[in-house]
Amino acid sequence: IDWVRVKGKAEPVKIYELVSEEKPAQDMLDTLKWFDQGFVQYHDQKWEAAIESFSQALNCRPSDPVSQLYLKRCYDYRHTPPPENWDGVFTMTTK
Repeated sequence: IDWVRVKGKAEPVKIYELVSEEKPAQDMLDTLKWFDQGFVQYHDQKWEAAIESFSQALNCRPSDPVSQLYLKRCYDYRHTPPPENWDGVFTMTTK
């Protein structure tokens, strides 16, 4: 669900989320489809398209905290873009 660089470390860490131990419900499958699309758009810095995709994910599952997080990041980056050498990794500033 994310690539983060923790404070004091240079190498990014991938974060995963277990969504179900069984076959996921249809609303989760629909959310994942939109989230995956938004995740790619986010890393391509296509903020408007990513906002649309994460919004669609939230239409399927309004309480999805990961889609909410990415939607906020997209709005933030749309107004204050990341540096030109941005590698798509979110750098955490606190432990």
